[in-house]
Amino acid sequence: MNESPISRRELVQGAVTVVAGMSVGAKAAAQAPDSRKTRSYNPDMEYRRLGRTNLMVSAVSMGGHWKRLPYKPGTEEFKKNRREVIYACLDHGINYIDACSAGEAMVYAEALQERRKEI
Repeated sequence: MNESPISRRELVQGAVTVVAGMSVGAKAAAQAPDSRKTRSYNPDMEYRRLGRTNLMVSAVSMGGHWKRLPYKPGTEEFKKNRREVIYACLDHGINYIDACSAGEAMVYAEALQERRKEI
């Protein structure tokens, strides 16, 4: 163990250096990328960084529950409805879809075929 005591000045200087370093690191990590470069960018939509990633997602997202639709899943009317909903979302800058089941994900994957590069 080191027996030489450090002075109060050395302690404060060391602490200031550590805090300054942490502040610079936190500031660099907190800067979000330019949201105008997101694929389905819409100036009327707010975008936020997703966690610690550099992915910018729309403040409004879409959940795909369709329990009250008048169309039976798998029918052409159902598929048309899902395409219309997805396209409206993309047109308004929504770029995040919360799909909770494999079936739901497949329905949206099919609906997105023509505009996949926008999301």
